[in-house]
Amino acid sequence: TEKNDYKILSNHVGCVFSILFLKKQNIMLSGGNDGYLCIWNTEDMTLNKIIKHIPDELSKKRTNNKGKIISITTNKDESLIYIGFLDGEIGIYDSHFKEPMKVFRAHEKPLYSISISTLNGNLATSSADNTIKIWKQCDEIKCVHILQDHQSIVLNASFSPLEHVLFSTSKDES
Repeated sequence: TEKNDYKILSNHVGCVFSILFLKKQNIMLSGGNDGYLCIWNTEDMTLNKIIKHIPDELSKKRTNNKGKIISITTNKDESLIYIGFLDGEIGIYDSHFKEPMKVFRAHEKPLYSISISTLNGNLATSSADNTIKIWKQCDEIKCVHILQDHQSIVLNASFSPLEHVLFSTSKDES
């Protein structure tokens, strides 16, 4: 018999848009259209917990973007988890999910990606509003810069891990 080196994890209802591995805790996070944040044990790939961000009856409605998870990232020391929601909000959890999620509005239109700089901890968000916003977290989250150079939806923004450079992709083919 052949050994399978993979396992299909199937606790989401609908599309899964983002996964994140946390090495320090041996967990993987997955999030998607259903608003579920699934926390998986990476040693045996079992489901530890599901945090629901929207009621099940709303998760199936195409017009509802609230609570739908589009992107997940963490800071350098894995102490904070950032959840990007399609409705333009960002949620922040402590890495043990013991405190309630802190939420702030990053964009008025749908959000598509979030990225953390490993060099300075800044957060970048990209959106259907054709912008990338750079956020700094001290005592509170504050927008420190808005990049408005794209002519269409900004699908992704990602910091280089080696230098202070931000890359982006857009529907404007740039």
